[in-house]
Amino acid sequence: MALLLAKRPRAIAVTWRVSATVLVAISVLVLRATPDEPKPFFDAKTQQSRDTSPTGDADAPIRVTEVRIGYFGPSVPTDPLYGTLWKAARLAITEANRQGGYQGIPFRLVPAWSDNPWGTGIADLARLVYQDHVWVIVGGVDGPSTHLAEQVVAKARLPLIGPVSTDRSVNLANVPWMFSIAPSDRVIADSLATGIVQCCESDKLVLVSANDHDSHMLAVELRKSLSRLTATPAWDFEFSDGAAPLLPLVRQIAKKPLSGLIVIAGPRQSVRLVTLLRDNGYRGPIFAGPAASRPAFRSSAAESAESVIVPLLVLPASANRTTGTTVATSEQIGALLSDGDFASLQTYDAVRIAVKAIRQAGLDRARIGRAIRKSTPCRGLSGPIVWNGLGRNQRPVALAIIRSGRLIPILSADKAASLISW
Repeated sequence: MALLLAKRPRAIAVTWRVSATVLVAISVLVLRATPDEPKPFFDAKTQQSRDTSPTGDADAPIRVTEVRIGYFGPSVPTDPLYGTLWKAARLAITEANRQGGYQGIPFRLVPAWSDNPWGTGIADLARLVYQDHVWVIVGGVDGPSTHLAEQVVAKARLPLIGPVSTDRSVNLANVPWMFSIAPSDRVIADSLATGIVQCCESDKLVLVSANDHDSHMLAVELRKSLSRLTATPAWDFEFSDGAAPLLPLVRQIAKKPLSGLIVIAGPRQSVRLVTLLRDNGYRGPIFAGPAASRPAFRSSAAESAESVIVPLLVLPASANRTTGTTVATSEQIGALLSDGDFASLQTYDAVRIAVKAIRQAGLDRARIGRAIRKSTPCRGLSGPIVWNGLGRNQRPVALAIIRSGRLIPILSADKAASLISW
C-alpha cells in the first residue's frame, strides 16, 4: 500500500502532462480551423432587400390634374450653393412637359425646405408625402438632409432619389425604394488616395478636415484608403465648421515641412482655407474634396484655386444630351455641362429618372419604385448610372485639376504630379 501511495503522485503528474498536451493540440486545431476574418451572419452592404410594397395607392386622388414630384431642397434660384440644383430640376420638368407630360397631364415640381430642416423642414416634407401626394421625392441637398428624407419615405413607402449625398450609410439602411446617384465616399476616397500617393510623401503630408457631417464622413473614408496604401498623413487637423478663425491653424500648418496638403470641407470653408494657405505662401500641391469641384468654390477662390486637384464625380459627354428638346433647352443643357457642377447635373438626372419611371409604371408608388430600380444601366448628363444592390450608383470617380476656373480631367492618377504647377 505504501508503495502504491508513493507512485501515485508520479502517475498524477504524468496524467496532467498528457492532458495538457491534448489541450494544446486541440487549441492548435481550433485556431487553424478558425478563419482570420469570420464571415458575418448578415452583411447589410451586400444584401438587397425585396420591395414587398402592395401595389395600388389607396390614398391616390381619383382625378389627377397634375403629376407631382417632390423636391427637398431650397427653391430659390439665387441661392449661392443650391440655387443651381433647383434650376436643374426645373429644367428637367420643363423638358418632360414639352414632351407631353404624363399621358397629357403636366408634371409639377413641389418643393419643401426650411433653414432648419430638422425642425419645420421635416414637417413640410411630411406634408408633401401625405397631403400633396407626390409620387417621388428628389433630395436632399447634402448628407444630413438626405438622411432626414430617408426617415420619412421609409415608412411612407415612397421612392426617394438622392442626387447629391455621397454618404454610403444612407443606403446601408437597406430601404429598397431609396436610390443615390452620387458615388459613395469610399469610391471618392480611393480615387483621391491613389492620386495623393503618386504626388506626396506621407511623412510630410497634412490632412485638414472640417467637422460637419459630410466632411467628417469623407475624411474617415480617406484615412482608411490612405492607410491601405501605407500613406497615413503625418499631421491630421480637424477644425470646427463655422466662423471660427482659421489663420492660427494655417500658420501652424505653414511651419510643417509639407510635401502635400489635403483639404476636406464644404465649399465656403474650402475657399477660406485654400485662400489663406496661398496668401501665407504655401505653393505646394493641394488635394480637396468634392465641394471644391463645385462652381461656388472655383469662382470664389479664384487664383487660389489654381492647380487644386479634386475628385471628378461626373463624366459628362456631348452624347448625353436628351432628345426631343428645343434649341433654348439644349443651350441650357450645354450650360449645365460646361459648368461641370456634379450636384446640378445629378439633380437633373434624378428628376429625369423619376419622370421616366412614372411614365413606365403609372401612378402607383410601389410600381414607380420598382421601375426606378430597373431604370439602370443608363447614361445621364452626369455620366453612367448603375444601381448596386443597395441602390447606390456604381460610377467610378476620376480626378481633375482646376485650371483658370475650369475642371480639367486627369486620365490617370500617376499623371497628377506632372500636372501640378506651383
